[in-house]
Parts: sequence; structure tokens; C-alpha cells
Amino acid sequence: MLTERLQLSPLTLDDLDEVYAIYSDPRTWAHLPQGRHESPDTTRAMIETTERKWQDHQAGYWAIRLAAPLAGTAGTAGLAAGRLIGTGGVTPLDTGAVAGTWNLGYRLDPASWGRGFATEIAIAALGFAARSQPDHPVLGRVMDNNPASSAVLTKVGLSLQWRGEFDAGAVLENPWLQGLEHCIYADRPLDAPLLDAVIKLH
Repeated sequence: MLTERLQLSPLTLDDLDEVYAIYSDPRTWAHLPQGRHESPDTTRAMIETTERKWQDHQAGYWAIRLAAPLAGTAGTAGLAAGRLIGTGGVTPLDTGAVAGTWNLGYRLDPASWGRGFATEIAIAALGFAARSQPDHPVLGRVMDNNPASSAVLTKVGLSLQWRGEFDAGAVLENPWLQGLEHCIYADRPLDAPLLDAVIKLH
């Protein structure tokens, strides 16, 4: 799949080394340092989960590459055609009360920041979701300390549904999320049971 400046293809283990380079970079996790991948095994597990999504649902996160070279700007280097600059898109949530929803997300190489790629990816992802399962809500979940991502979600048409901390009584797979505020955006209003289920995601 092509956008104006990007090549989007299903993420696979062939992308492991390039994805790990991005996911292990502390700059990538400026808003959530504890999420940094400290081992390629963590990246491998994430990619394998994505591969299963593509196999089971014909949908999942993309490997995002530049379709053409990109000139540098003041203080930044140019980027070569074919370079992997991150992962992202929509992936189906398929368990429990959140089954039948899409999760919109992306994580980009800091070298590509500030060039509008997040918005371009989000627009492509919404289009993919609309063509594939238009009746499924699209969700965007971001940490409250990441206003740039919130701005992208708002720009592409998602609206804030909820802001708050993870439930103090919840048993979280990642305990470092406890006490952090996060925001839930969606492309349509969410009914109370679905919103409650999304709030409990981690």
C-alpha cells in the first residue's frame, strides 16, 4: 500500500533488526521510558503478535518505509528511500468486551519526527479500517504527557472520550503504568460498557 510518501506493508520478522533499532532507542520512548525494548526478544514477540493478527484478521500493524528519498531540513539529515521509519496502522482488538474494535497506533524513528508522517499514517489507517470493517470503532490510546500524539488523533477526526489514571485496583501486566494518566480517543461515541472495557486495557 502506498501513501503520498510512504510504503506500507504487513510487519514481519524480516523487519526485526530495523524495528529493534527504533524500539530500543531511548528517544523513541521519551513519554514512556519504561516501554523501551531492552532485548530483540521483546521486539520479536511484538512482531509475532502482529503476524498472527495479519493471518487471523487480514489486518495489523505495518512496516513503514519511505517511498522516495527525503531531503534534510535545518539541523537534520536526509533519509534514504526504502528506509524503515517505524511501525503503525490499525490492529483489531479481538478479545473480550473490546472485540470488534480497531486500535490505531504508531511508533516512529526520531529521525523522522516533525515531518507530518504520523498524520499521514493515521489517515491511511483510518481509510484501511473504513474499507475493511466500517462498523468497528477506531480507538486511539495515548499517555496524557504526549500532547503531540493527541494532536494527531484530533487532527484526523478522533475525539477525546476519557482521560484518567489506570484503575488503582487493577493488576497490570506492566506495573509501571500504575498512576499514569492516559487518554482514550475514538472516531465515534463509545457506549458505556465498551468505554469501560477500553479504560481497563493496558
